Amino acid sequence: MGETQLDAALQGEVEGGLEHADFGSGHLYEFALGKLAAAVAEGDAGEIYFRVQAPHGFGRAVQVVLLAGAQYHLAR
Repeated sequence: MGETQLDAALQGEVEGGLEHADFGSGHLYEFALGKLAAAVAEGDAGEIYFRVQAPHGFGRAVQVVLLAGAQYHLAR
């Protein structure tokens, strides 16, 4: 996963997790993506907060997850 790319499978995993997020509640919605743990929440002013926990060396995978989450949010 160190060379993770944003493909349809990963985009589907991220979107599947985000579909169950209660945006506007102020609570982080957490979901697992393999060795990564991701969380997303929406603030009072509509801003989006992401948190991704990953083992050392997974920086590229974290970037891809954040990109997928941002694309999902902008498209909704």
